Amino acid sequence: MVGDMSDKCDPDRIEGLYQGYGQGGREATLDRAVTTDTISEAFANTVSAVSDIQGIGPFYPSGSRKSLFDLQEERGPLDRVLLDTEHAQALLWSPPRWAVKNHPELDFMYVAVYGKKRTWVIDKNCQVSADLLLMNTADRTPIVAEFKRGGDQNADYALVQALAAAAQLTPLSQRQRLQTEYSEHFGENVPERLDVYVILTDPPPRGTWPKLFNNALTHAGELTASGKLQQWVRRLVFLEAKVEDSQLTFEVLDKPYA
Repeated sequence: MVGDMSDKCDPDRIEGLYQGYGQGGREATLDRAVTTDTISEAFANTVSAVSDIQGIGPFYPSGSRKSLFDLQEERGPLDRVLLDTEHAQALLWSPPRWAVKNHPELDFMYVAVYGKKRTWVIDKNCQVSADLLLMNTADRTPIVAEFKRGGDQNADYALVQALAAAAQLTPLSQRQRLQTEYSEHFGENVPERLDVYVILTDPPPRGTWPKLFNNALTHAGELTASGKLQQWVRRLVFLEAKVEDSQLTFEVLDKPYA
């Protein structure tokens, strides 16, 4: 879902890049050949634009989030597949901690989820949606996460979407707001940086989707290696959510498709 953006949002910001990513379908996204420098520059433009904005209150519009009890009951027990984003949200809310196979440094817990009208509330002209707010269980770093099912938008789109939301959390006032709104998770310390997770399930093995995943992996690797986002973003991670023996499991996706 593209955020509620107006024509007043600077197209050079990462929210503008995100808005354009979803236009024209996957083939059009492949044809755009967006560079890593374009992504990092757009991220920095948003950081600069929101640096003095004072966000207050909850990170979701009042009354727009469905009860997680209701979501869990509506979607029913976990069978073989995740049905949609709200199904993932309801399940992630239940256990206190989720393990990532062979990567304990990436283990996380639920902080907040957002319903269909979710909005990262900070700038009325450049609003952007996010699926999940999680927390690293080792050091309490906030995690901005996007969830995409196979038939949903692609991994490269999800990466830019998550970065757009993360960019709006970079100001000190926003990080203080996180600590205040979710003090039961973040304690007394204001978070210094963010992690970004893209969580995928049932990824299509053919067509444009694998190519776009490879693009996303390349973008994330180059952004990490360049250090251009390290002041604000510590880690970019791709996970695959699987259902095994009626349990939700997570594994790192760090290899490109052949």
